Amino acid sequence: MPETFTFALTASDFAAANWLMVKRHWVRRWGPWFVLVVGMAFGALLSGMAWHLHPEITQGALAKMFLRGMLCAVLFLGVQLFFMMRAIRRSSARAFEQIEVSERSYVCQIDDDALTVTVDGQSSIFAWTHFRRFLEDERFLLLFRTEATFFAIPKCQVAHPLLQAIKQSVSCSIAA
Repeated sequence: MPETFTFALTASDFAAANWLMVKRHWVRRWGPWFVLVVGMAFGALLSGMAWHLHPEITQGALAKMFLRGMLCAVLFLGVQLFFMMRAIRRSSARAFEQIEVSERSYVCQIDDDALTVTVDGQSSIFAWTHFRRFLEDERFLLLFRTEATFFAIPKCQVAHPLLQAIKQSVSCSIAA
């Protein structure tokens, strides 16, 4: 038997859901380590080239060269990573606000085969097999269609049994 539920999503909710996706992304989790490793490699390359071109260079000068190269790479990549993460969060809120509504109301219906979503009289049907995975925290359940596109459901506005049914449907479609 189909179950129906309704929820509203604001621009700030949408931005928070995007942040959930971003903070769990490998770039954010492994990005600082990547920056550090690239910095060390650049420092080693710079000091190695200095030693190759000037074999008489002292150990202290090589260490300074290594640290300078590492610092330059870490600053360059670190600043880029920081601004990329910040830009993703800000652009998601801006994109939702450009829809020209401060809050959208979603009417959803779930059954054994699909999730039907109706917004402003327009309905879309998403078979459970269209979802690749789900991700959740204390505020949202995100249903991913691709690695970058998802459908966000605020958990505080939907009954717990319905959330469990949605997660079970997505899990079963992934396992199949």
